[in-house]
Amino acid sequence: MNLTGIRRDHKYSPNSEDRDAAIIQSVAIQLHTDYGHNICLVDERQLTFSMLSKADAIFSMARSPEALEVLAEAERHGIPVFNSTHGVKHLSRRTVNSTCKMLQIAVPSLLTELDFSKNSTPVTFPCWLKRDDECAQQANDIHFIPDEEALQPALQDFRSRHIHQFVIEKHLTGDVLKFYGVSGTPFFHCHYPIGKNGFSKFGLEHINGKTQGFAFDHDKLKQQTDKTGTALGTPIYGGDAIVDADGTCHIIDFNDWPSYSACREEAARAIAGLIHSHCTRTIHSQLH
Repeated sequence: MNLTGIRRDHKYSPNSEDRDAAIIQSVAIQLHTDYGHNICLVDERQLTFSMLSKADAIFSMARSPEALEVLAEAERHGIPVFNSTHGVKHLSRRTVNSTCKMLQIAVPSLLTELDFSKNSTPVTFPCWLKRDDECAQQANDIHFIPDEEALQPALQDFRSRHIHQFVIEKHLTGDVLKFYGVSGTPFFHCHYPIGKNGFSKFGLEHINGKTQGFAFDHDKLKQQTDKTGTALGTPIYGGDAIVDADGTCHIIDFNDWPSYSACREEAARAIAGLIHSHCTRTIHSQLH
């Protein structure tokens, strides 16, 4: 089959440009060498619908509104996109938080800019101020707020950069854990970003201090994050959790198609398998 992959614009890969490029290249190689599909890779900045008109399926890391609109048009013409355009468009922090609550998955308490403007719920310190109009693209898109005195300068920074949608999230103590999965496959990986071989885009994980190694249920976390990825329409996912002293994993971040840099080859096989399985089912249904 003819499959088209969409590379992510560097704007949406802060401090991870090479890592993001590597994972989609690895998936393309797997789809070609293991399954025999014809692969074309395109940069999201250059994307037009004519590039997609002959594709049987699309695998995309794109995040720009312009690229997502082109991909949505492809979906309207019956071409499947991984992750779904609707899922990526609506993957805000508030949506992740409310979806996890619906699924009875632990998350920190959260206020949106609308809640904050009404003064209906007091802010609990310490907390995090995070932009929610787009994914974080630079370090000051996320502010750690230790006390009330620090909140106003951070809000002013957002206003000066015309960021009007934001969330205020309660700070949780515990171990920071990064997780990566592909819903509907056996693949799941998690690790602590602090310490040997750890990587951080913005270096914010140090706020939680030294990893304590609190025990948690690995299989339960996979089940929870797989369910979240499916519910959000982003089965190719990654994110962050805080593991507290009693082993509860609180989801604090959930992203569409991360770089999987700590587990790239294993993740690429799982992603390629997911896409190929869908293509196989499509052919089978057409034949019958």
